[in-house]
This record gives sequence, structure tokens and C-alpha cells, in this order.
Amino acid sequence: MDPTRKPRVLVAYYSRTGNTASVAEGLGRACEGDVEAIVVSVSRRGVLGYLFSGFEAMLQRDSLILPPQRNPQDYDIVLIGGPIWNSAISSPVRSYLKRFAGSFPELGFFVTSGGGKDQNALQQMTDLSGKKPLAVLGLRERDLKGRFAVYLGEFWESVISAWEARGEVAAH
Repeated sequence: MDPTRKPRVLVAYYSRTGNTASVAEGLGRACEGDVEAIVVSVSRRGVLGYLFSGFEAMLQRDSLILPPQRNPQDYDIVLIGGPIWNSAISSPVRSYLKRFAGSFPELGFFVTSGGGKDQNALQQMTDLSGKKPLAVLGLRERDLKGRFAVYLGEFWESVISAWEARGEVAAH
């Protein structure tokens, strides 16, 4: 692997309230990658949208998402993120992972939540993608109010270090 070559990166995310969107945009700037929202076909605004979203996550149902503009296979690394609903990944992220399962390049996962419990959601993402991520990041709502840029930088450094290490192994 050419050590001077920068990876092509896609940051794909779903955000109902804007918290995950802020993280995704920050990651996009940190890694100089393309950022794409996972778009649902049904509104999830307001109290009913909140309840519907939690119900869908609890039952581990898929969500109808619009076809993405970018193909993850065109990238070296795809960072996928979304909120945690009922201790599970959001249904739009579930649908995205299932749509491209088995064809992803290297992956990194990030989740946002009000109170944690990110390990279950991150494991679901790993299982659905069929790949072990280079790195994972779980952010709580309180993390988004302060130094979340530091967390994003550390996450990106972990991703790129793991990517470079895998490339070195593959080259031998």
C-alpha cells in the first residue's frame, strides 16, 4: 500500500433530530470524505415519529429508505452512523447495512444516544454488515455539548491507523 495515498471515505448516516448529522458532518471534515444522509420515505418528526421509531427498533424492523446517491463500493472506508433507539440501531441504519451487506469495503461505526447502551447497537451493526469495523465510537448527548471534536479526531485516528495496518498485512 502506498503510504502517501489517502483513502476515499464515505460517511453515511441517519439522523432524526440532527445530533448524528452534526457528528457525521464533523467526521466528513476530519477525514475529508463525502457525507451522505440515509433518507427515509416516511416522516419521523414529532412525538408520533419518535414512538414509531422506537417501536421499529425494538422489533428490529427495517425501514423504507430512499436509494443512496453514493455507492459504498466506490470507497476505501465507509463510516456508518446513527442514533440508538431502544438499545438498538435505528431502523434506517439497519436497512442501509442490510442493503450493502457483504459488499462493504473497510468500515467504521459511530452511534449517538441519550444515555448509552451503545455496545448492543454496535454489535448489531457488525453482525448486519458482516464485517469487523476498523473502529467504533459511541457518543452520548452530553458528549455533543462539549469537546466532541476531540472524540471525532481520536475515532478517525483509530480508523486510519487500523486501515493502514490492514494494508501492511495485505501487502506481505
